[in-house]
This record gives sequence, C-alpha cells and structure tokens, in this order.
Amino acid sequence: MSSGIVRGLDVRVVDPGTRAELSEGRVGEIWIRGGSVALGYWNRAEETRRTFGAATADGDTGFLRTGDLGALRAGELYVTGRIKEMIIVHGRNLYPHDIERELRDLAPAFADLPAAVFAVRPGGAHAPEEIVAVQEVRGRGLSGEELAALARTARAGLARRLGVRVGGVALVKAGRIRRTTSGKIQRTLMRGLFEGGELQPLHEELAPELATAFRSGGRTRETPSTSSTPSTPTTPSTRSTPSAEPAAPAGGRSAYELAGSVGGGVGAGAGIRMRSVGSWKCGSGIPGTGARSSPSGAARNSTAPRSSPPRSAGSWTPWACRAGSRPPGTAVNCAAVRSCCS
Repeated sequence: MSSGIVRGLDVRVVDPGTRAELSEGRVGEIWIRGGSVALGYWNRAEETRRTFGAATADGDTGFLRTGDLGALRAGELYVTGRIKEMIIVHGRNLYPHDIERELRDLAPAFADLPAAVFAVRPGGAHAPEEIVAVQEVRGRGLSGEELAALARTARAGLARRLGVRVGGVALVKAGRIRRTTSGKIQRTLMRGLFEGGELQPLHEELAPELATAFRSGGRTRETPSTSSTPSTPTTPSTRSTPSAEPAAPAGGRSAYELAGSVGGGVGAGAGIRMRSVGSWKCGSGIPGTGARSSPSGAARNSTAPRSSPPRSAGSWTPWACRAGSRPPGTAVNCAAVRSCCS
C-alpha cells in the first residue's frame, strides 16, 4: 500500500550495503533529509553521525537512515518492511509480511487472521537462523489432533511455497498477535514471547532443534502443546541479516526519536515527530505527569481514565510509545515500552 507522495522532505531509496541510490521501483533502505528531521541523538555523537549524517555513494550528505525498506514509484513511497526484520536465505530477501500473506492462504481457518513471522537462532547468537511463523486460528471446535494436523500442513505447505526450510509454526487464539497502537505487528515482541515460552499456543509444530532449544529445559520452559518433526524441505536454514541497520544507542533509546505510522520509521505521508523516552526508567517519574512507571499487573489494569478502551494485561501496549496519547495518571509497563520502541 502506498504511503502517498512525500512532501517537504528529500526522500531517497538506497542500497544499504553500497549506499548507491536505487532506480524507481527497486526496494532499498529509505533515507530522508529535511527541516523536520531531528538533529540527532542526545550526547551520542558517533550514533548521530552514523544514523543522521549518512552520505550516498555519490557524496550527497545529511540523510537520516530510517531502517525502513521501501520503493518509490511514480513519486509515491511504498514501505515494505524493516531491515532488521528481513530474512535472507541463500541470497534471497524474504519479507515477513509476504510470508504471512502466504500462510493465510494455506487454510480456511487462517483466513483474515494475522500472523507474525520472524527468525530465531536455536544454536546461539552466531548460529544459523530458523524461520518461525505464529498464526492466529479460529480453533473453536477443533480437537488437539486436528490442530496438530493443521500446524503440520501449514509448516509443510509454507516450506513448499517458499522453497526453504521453515523451523516452526505455532497456532494461537485470535487476538494473541501483538500489535502497536497504530496496528503494526510487533514481530520482535512476538519472537521474544516465542523464545520465552510465553505464547500460550493451541499447538506448535517445531523442528527438533527448536524444540530442544526453546521447549526442552534449555533457555525456556516446557510447552505442553508442542510436537517435534523434521522440517520440509531439508535445505540449510538462513544466514543473518545485513548489518546495515542503524545501531540503537547502548543503554536506552535516544532523546530524539523518529516516530512514524508505518514500519517504525517513515509513516503515511512521511509524517514525522519527535518523542523523548530515553530517560524513562522503571520506577521513575514520567515526564509531564505525576505517574510512576511500573511493570506490575496492577499498573497494567489501572482504573485511571484512558482515551481508548483498556487492553488486557496480556496485550498491554503502553501509551508512552505514542507521544502525547497517554492521559495523565496512567502507568507504563517498562518492558513493553522497550519492546514497542525498539
């Protein structure tokens, strides 16, 4: 879907590796330059230079590297995803949203329900990546055997369509895929829930390596509804994504942050604003309010007034993630802030 014609900003689509500007229709990293772009990170000169002072291969300088992937066509900007979420398999670039669309077409039980696709490393930080798909399903009336068969079929069918190994498929109830307040799927958060054994799946179909690493007393606790079967096809798994994504500053987020409504960077019409979240710590005061941040269930279920219907504790998205949208007096789940703003 098009984000429209960007006005008031100089927008380029650049190869993140070579920094060469790409022609119309080709997908690359979105770089922007203009008066509404922040000056940089607070007291982080090196990160500012890398992220806010990028130069193209032709020597054109002063661009912000958004970390978003997209393309320009007929003057309109199309955002396709995030560099850090892109999966590269044998030289092929695989985008999570494309895989999620393929997954929804595999079974009527998945129709019109969201999925979250991400990569995990069951062998550790330097091991090959494995593709995992978490799919919402209308499971009412389905037996455990039927859910297991559905997960097996989905994993095998997705591997055939992609032509690569799929490490696992997890089926969850409708409403369990986490989203931001603007509706974007929180794939990084979903990966953390998967790795931490906190998905509460109806059924998981995992490759033996994933079951051993995440469900057999390794890094995470046992999940009863997990089965382990060999993957199809038996092609090697993925390698890590490029390191061209601008690095987040150590020790927290910056005082100046690009906030958009698409892909975490450039939003529809390239609407840009700044937010200041870097100084918020668990237990500390929230700037501009009398509230204190808290990760407790009581805080998440606070009866303080909100400007939209309250969320359940399991799907809480902090108001602090969207500057100016959190009413005074509401508390903030610090862990969710870090996930939302990462």
